[in-house]
Amino acid sequence: NTTGVRLNAQEIRNALHQGKSTKLLNEISKNFDKDEKIVSKKRMKDKYLILRFFAMDNFYKDIVAKKTVNFSFISDYLAYIMDKFNKYDDEKINELKEEFIKIFNRAITIFGEDRSFRLEQGAPLNMVLFEITLLLTKYQYGKKDEEIRQSLNLFMDNDISRKENEETPFLKNIRYHRDSKANIEQRLNWVKDIVGDF
Repeated sequence: NTTGVRLNAQEIRNALHQGKSTKLLNEISKNFDKDEKIVSKKRMKDKYLILRFFAMDNFYKDIVAKKTVNFSFISDYLAYIMDKFNKYDDEKINELKEEFIKIFNRAITIFGEDRSFRLEQGAPLNMVLFEITLLLTKYQYGKKDEEIRQSLNLFMDNDISRKENEETPFLKNIRYHRDSKANIEQRLNWVKDIVGDF
């Protein structure tokens, strides 16, 4: 790095795990949200979010298949996903690109540019909601828009027994250690409860 700016984690991953995975992230970055209305492309923020979606999707599939997923830090798991994708052929990489863009565009159609991936309208983009919204959209793609909207509401407010004004389980989950394996697994199991096995 000769610019005097310290590289962030995604920039480092991008340098260390060159191959089909970086090709995939580059292709998606060029072909979605071109006006950056939803996700900033500055310093690979969009690539970081895209990679996280693929990582959560991979983790979700392993949960459904009852496979053990081992990692201590989310950064390790993201690097693992990049290495895994580096072994894919061009056809598989293109399938992943087309799938992501299709899911992203459907989510924007359902939730709107000013509301998608945000805890409330006008709030900053929420990384966890980005992942969850896309997962719910992917695994319910054949359902009506309103059904997918309701499934996200259910995910965010899924404990009707809590006291009034008490935080939802979702907000508790993301307030502390949101990237711990336990918290990620909890969120993905909520997705599984909503959409069922595939």
